Amino acid sequence: MNRELVGRFGTIDILVNAAATYDVVPFEELTESQWDRVFAVNAKAVLFGCQAVAGPMKRQKSGRIINLSSQAGKTGGLLVGAHYSASKAAVICMTKTFATALAAHNITVNCVAPGIIQTDFLKGMTGVEEFFDKIPLGKMPGEPIDVAKAIAFLASDDARYITGEIIDVNGGLLMD
Repeated sequence: MNRELVGRFGTIDILVNAAATYDVVPFEELTESQWDRVFAVNAKAVLFGCQAVAGPMKRQKSGRIINLSSQAGKTGGLLVGAHYSASKAAVICMTKTFATALAAHNITVNCVAPGIIQTDFLKGMTGVEEFFDKIPLGKMPGEPIDVAKAIAFLASDDARYITGEIIDVNGGLLMD
């Protein structure tokens, strides 16, 4: 597929790995098939997406890879299952690994870790409202544009000397 893309567009400059899935399941009830499905979408897809663009980006000696994780990948699944938070922690670790491996080729690899953002993910998630009052910026919840602007920054030349970083977009709910 990467040959087809390079043939059509000439270069692969930016990859944003943004696919995600989850279901809310207590870890005691988590099945192997639920674990495998969430890891396939949230972690395995990141690996293969990065593999697909690494060759072309190395040849052109430039590129930006931005992976989406989650605050849950840093804090554990407060609202979602252990499989979701573990898969998002894997994305954080892969981001750092790939950043180190690709830095010599002028390819940056960074990650955005959203907190509570007003998306379809929140629909049907019980207990999320109790976190709204804890967000220091007081905006409850964040909006997709907040995440999009962090991604746009990392894709821009303004972030040319940033790699292996995780940018939290959570209104200050997690400060690390």
